[in-house]
Amino acid sequence: GMAAEALTTKDIAIAARAGDPLALEVFRVSGEKLGAGLAVLVDILDPEAIVIGSVFTRCRDLLWPHCERVLRREALAVSLDTCRILPAALGEEIGDYAALGAALL
Repeated sequence: GMAAEALTTKDIAIAARAGDPLALEVFRVSGEKLGAGLAVLVDILDPEAIVIGSVFTRCRDLLWPHCERVLRREALAVSLDTCRILPAALGEEIGDYAALGAALL
């Protein structure tokens, strides 16, 4: 049989921005899971900021509304109000810097 073509995050984001229901659902679920994970970090660590790179930086428009809804529902308001969730300024290069930092340790 014919091998299935691999879909990239970029492909799914393009489809979502064009209104594809399944692609939009992928980002809804992903955003909600991200929000739930961030809520745990906010509650346990009470950080001033959380910086997220990679897919979040590229697809913030598709992820953030769902992420924020879950965050507001699940995180302690007092902790969330003092924590900023920021896209990484380094964008795609963040992994390279993380690998370099780990190598230097």
